[in-house]
Amino acid sequence: MKKEDKKSTVLVVDDDDNILKAMIRILGNEGFEVYAATDGRKALEMTARRKYDLMFLDLMMPGFSGLDVLVFMQAARPDMPIVVISALSDSATKNEALRLGAREYLSKPFGPKQIAEVANRILCPAPDESESTKTTE
Repeated sequence: MKKEDKKSTVLVVDDDDNILKAMIRILGNEGFEVYAATDGRKALEMTARRKYDLMFLDLMMPGFSGLDVLVFMQAARPDMPIVVISALSDSATKNEALRLGAREYLSKPFGPKQIAEVANRILCPAPDESESTKTTE
């Protein structure tokens, strides 16, 4: 992320305090402005008050599940990319999350490098190389 750019905002939604703290640190070190919600209801309240550039969303949470939040957010904020993070690594769960609109799906445990790479790829995309390699006829 370029220093002169406005900081992109990221909302991390997970009921595991250790994961929240780690992701806040990782994403903060990448230059993002990071916010946290410990459950789906809090995430919905926060997104009603503020627009975020990216959401990392756990699936298994008390109350509103991550899939519930994903469905709601696709209706309310379809332009906000959502990356699902989950201990569920079966293909049916992954396919369902992607079908419902998740941009990407990361299975837990994941490393700091994976989180940083996904956030940067979505929020700070490289210029389209295909444009620079096109030739005119």
